[in-house]
Amino acid sequence: MFGNHQSEHAIPELNFKSDYHQSIHGGSSAGYQETRAYLTGRLAYLIQQLEQEKDEFGNSLLDSTLVLQSTDMGDGTAHSSDFAPVMMAGGGSAIKGGQVVECGRHTNMFDTASEAIGISSSVTQFGQGALSGIIA
Repeated sequence: MFGNHQSEHAIPELNFKSDYHQSIHGGSSAGYQETRAYLTGRLAYLIQQLEQEKDEFGNSLLDSTLVLQSTDMGDGTAHSSDFAPVMMAGGGSAIKGGQVVECGRHTNMFDTASEAIGISSSVTQFGQGALSGIIA
């Protein structure tokens, strides 16, 4: 995990010099866009590396890894989680990839991930349950 919305870390490589939390709630869409673009780029690099590396069976590590990206704010100025962007990658044959879906609250994606990796019966449900059409 790179951090959460309460994180008080700044990213020195950015033009936006305040902390991550301030980029979400500070009313600066440019700061938020720069921060999210940077973090998404770092995650894309991780996904590419997982795709290239092979496990002991010669399969991509991404096939046995489920990567989630989420922010809990769709509109940080309004403090609203409506339309918060989420992304899921990997998961091999457990996930029906290559699609864009409306997931409602971002927490429903966490429920979907919990079910996909087989732990939904042993963890507290985050949202309204797993989304249909994602788990193979």
